[in-house]
Amino acid sequence: MMNRYNETGTIINFSARTYMNHKCICTYASDDEKFHAIIDDYGVMYSPDGKRLLDTVRQLKHYEVPEGVEVICDGAFCFSGLESIKLPDSLLAIGCNAFGNTRLTALTIPRNVRHIAPVNPIATNQLLLDKFECLSPYFKVVKGILYSKDNVIFYGAVTEDYPEELEILEGVKAIANGAMSHRAHLKSVSIPDSVTVMGDGAFHCSGVKKVKLSQNIDRIPAECFDDCRLEVFIVPEGVVNVDDSALGHNDNLITVIFPKTLKNMGYNVFSGCPSLTRISGPRKSNFMNLKDMQKAGLRKGVRSTRENCIIDSYESNMEGVTMHLHN
Repeated sequence: MMNRYNETGTIINFSARTYMNHKCICTYASDDEKFHAIIDDYGVMYSPDGKRLLDTVRQLKHYEVPEGVEVICDGAFCFSGLESIKLPDSLLAIGCNAFGNTRLTALTIPRNVRHIAPVNPIATNQLLLDKFECLSPYFKVVKGILYSKDNVIFYGAVTEDYPEELEILEGVKAIANGAMSHRAHLKSVSIPDSVTVMGDGAFHCSGVKKVKLSQNIDRIPAECFDDCRLEVFIVPEGVVNVDDSALGHNDNLITVIFPKTLKNMGYNVFSGCPSLTRISGPRKSNFMNLKDMQKAGLRKGVRSTRENCIIDSYESNMEGVTMHLHN
């Protein structure tokens, strides 16, 4: 399953040997490994054998990773201020969000890279790359979108020329964490039924207004559609969990429709949704009650057609939400 990423965009405790039948190379750098690290003149930290680039300890603009390095670890250059980088042919693996929140304008993935952790490698870059070149036969770029070569993993937009109306390729099984995060001109997305897993924050802070979800997912992950432009959101039958802040901060969200299969709803699912006026869900439900609605972020004027009562709280300025129950 996808693992939640922290505020730097790196996956926590990602230690799987395979992911969606793809062999994984460990990109996690432990505290012990960093304690025994060697730091070069630029403030870049390496394992003693020089094969693993672990982290950066100060800001840098331009850098050439030396030949012999096989792994760039999770978040290695994140927030480093990096403007350009050259990667060696010896490189085999790139960790979670290794280049996030940098100032890169171009990136070339060398020919021997066979593992990119299931997070968009520039997930938190609000400005996309002008040029992204992939020489590795294990990956491909289609209309500004990075995929695994076999289509199984959708890594997300890496250059500015991604489509406004995105149709993810059939055969994709996993959408990476932060795949389309901060992709402002994304207007709609169609997710094929082949997708079974969506990553945390996959569409966070994007411009998406319309979503067609896969019918074979069981979870809407944390912050997946947080801070978007949704108006109506229909959760497909089969979804069991809607995680924390999954739909939060959608100013235009009016209607949410839940399926009979839903069992759990996280914190602040609806937090910061001032236009939300209609929540529809099954009559025999574990979550369609006022207590869980408060947990989900509704704080004032929530009316239930089942209980005919109102929550009174100062924490929201919403005029009122009606919960419609159906068989």
